[in-house]
Amino acid sequence: MKKARVINGAVVKVIEPVRLALFPPHIQAEFIDAPDGTETGDLYDGTTFSKPLSVPTVAEFVADAQKMMDEAARQRGYDDIKSAVTYVGDPNPQFDAEGTEYRRWRSTVWTYCYAELDKVKAGTRTPPATLVDFRAELMLNCPLNLPPQA
Repeated sequence: MKKARVINGAVVKVIEPVRLALFPPHIQAEFIDAPDGTETGDLYDGTTFSKPLSVPTVAEFVADAQKMMDEAARQRGYDDIKSAVTYVGDPNPQFDAEGTEYRRWRSTVWTYCYAELDKVKAGTRTPPATLVDFRAELMLNCPLNLPPQA
């Protein structure tokens, strides 16, 4: 068992009880019992300690955007988005149209993705809470408009 000081629902200090005993009583009164493993930054709701939810990293957002585009290309039988865009200018009109749309979409996704992540870094927007949230945001703001399959 440890002792934790909690301010506004967040653990700001964790200390061993034996060390806390060296402080005056009014300081000791600011600490509550906390289970082993409690760390600064953990959350406390008045009853239970928990770990904060972690926001995905920029690298994870970028990797998921790439995964989303690769998955979309695979739905039309391409190996990945890179393979799909090689069909721009193909003599087959269907492949050319699909390759052109995948290239346009890839550019739109990356432009939007990096612009929004730059806003997060600059502090002008909050980061998306999850990869699923950001993927939904990408699909809403960067629609893929493939031609009908022949």
